[in-house]
This record gives sequence, structure tokens and C-alpha cells, in this order.
Amino acid sequence: MPNYYPVMLDIRDRLAIVVGGDQVAAEKAAALSASGARVRVINPEFCNELLQQAENRRVTLQRKAYEPGDLAGAFVVIAAINDLRLAEAIQAETQEHGQLLNIVDIPRYCSFIMPSVLRREQLTIASTPQIYWEISLKVIQQKL
Repeated sequence: MPNYYPVMLDIRDRLAIVVGGDQVAAEKAAALSASGARVRVINPEFCNELLQQAENRRVTLQRKAYEPGDLAGAFVVIAAINDLRLAEAIQAETQEHGQLLNIVDIPRYCSFIMPSVLRREQLTIASTPQIYWEISLKVIQQKL
């Protein structure tokens, strides 16, 4: 695993694009919106939660398949997809434009990873998924 540089991003009023239309995409879109981003979701079909987020004006839905050029102007891009060719196309576009990219569960294409996050009022704790699982395993072992 790379030695990641920890950072918290101020994405208020910045364009964040989510590619995908399932529950995972909905979770990513909700988190981006809650952090103040202007969220656009691109996919031919959308789950009910994304439709609800659009109805509540938290996200904008673009009902289409991704095409090169769709990511123009985005500060950050998150893709919740299972198609490696699509992942490669998205990664190529974001690299060309210097955009931050996370493709869910395909870290080799990511310029950043999403940590596990615990929020309690003004406290935010983030850790890499590997650390989270190591701690979880220790807790489980102690309870057994």
C-alpha cells in the first residue's frame, strides 16, 4: 500500500461528478453533497435514493452513459462502476485534466482513496481501510 498523504478537502461550491447510478454511487453523492459540493451524477439509470436526492435538489442527474469530455470542470470525480474499460477511460480523462479521482474498489486507477470515517460533533477521525480492518480484527479477537 502506498504511503498516503492525509488531507481534508474543502469542496464547498466545487463541482464533484459521480459516475454510476447504484446505491454505492448514491452514498458517495450524498457524502459529497453534505460536504458542500455541487454534485452531478452521470449514468443511464439511477437507484431510488439518487432519484430522491435529485428531487430534494441535493444532486443533478444526467441520464446518459459516460463519454470523454463529461468530466470537464470537475474538481473531484468518483466512479462507482464495475467496468474496467470505463474505469480506464475515466482515469485517462482525469489524468489529462489534473482532476482528483477515486474509482470505488479499483485503487490502481485512483489518485486518492476514501478512508473509513468516524464523525462525532466537531471530531472527525479518518483511517485507511487496512488500519480499520486490522483494528476491527483485534477487537473481535479480544471479544472472543
